[in-house]
Amino acid sequence: DVEVKPLSNKPLLNGLESRYCAYLEAKGYKVLKQAIRLKLDPPFSFYTPDLVYLPGNSWKKPLFLVECKGPHRFREKGIAKAALAAKTYPMFTFLLAEWTGSEWKETLLSA
Repeated sequence: DVEVKPLSNKPLLNGLESRYCAYLEAKGYKVLKQAIRLKLDPPFSFYTPDLVYLPGNSWKKPLFLVECKGPHRFREKGIAKAALAAKTYPMFTFLLAEWTGSEWKETLLSA
């Protein structure tokens, strides 16, 4: 028999990330949660986007990799990692989804 043990008991997404995931799913997108990990150059080693989705039904469009942030402290490191990943992996579209307290502000990090 094979026993599969979870890496952690903690959920993949926090509350803010779960809300943005639900927002995308309500628009009809199939969303993957922390599904990929990208190797980065120093000072960072890896970047795992919060969410990944394909806009539309065509593989001709690039995958969207999403970093979710709220109006809190300690957000700069996550944004810096996402920005470095955007420069390192131009084949993907990187999106910063920020909760302003009343709505989502979406900013493209890719060129």
